[in-house]
Amino acid sequence: MNVREKKPARPVWLTVVSQSAVEGETERTEFMTEGDLVWEGETPCLNYQETEVSGMSGTTTTVRIESDKVSVIRLGTINSMMEFETGSSCMAVYKTPLGEVPMSIDTRQIEIEWDDILGPLHVHLDYIISSNGQEVTANTMDIEVKERK
Repeated sequence: MNVREKKPARPVWLTVVSQSAVEGETERTEFMTEGDLVWEGETPCLNYQETEVSGMSGTTTTVRIESDKVSVIRLGTINSMMEFETGSSCMAVYKTPLGEVPMSIDTRQIEIEWDDILGPLHVHLDYIISSNGQEVTANTMDIEVKERK
């Protein structure tokens, strides 16, 4: 069976590591959570619940992984749709209980490690968030995927 064949949803462990750098100060967040790897046609998606650690408790996150593009969709207490494509810029709006935050996302790098049988094993995103034309944070996000038995 290869990645292109229809596959059933499967439970996975996800380790999510995010780093944000602002004016020389780096903040790192790391958490491990249960999630599911589901397939929308030929596109694998990782679904998981955000936690207090990420500051987005009450939010469901879906990460859609295509060969050259990654989308992060959040629904719940935080609502947003961010698209990452190397060398591209996208506009996004974070909708929070305190209001909306418009931002621009400039993707510097995407790396995806694949397994022909299991699907995505590791996703790395390197991007810059800007607001009102000024760089706000330089960010990385790494998602490690392991089968949950």
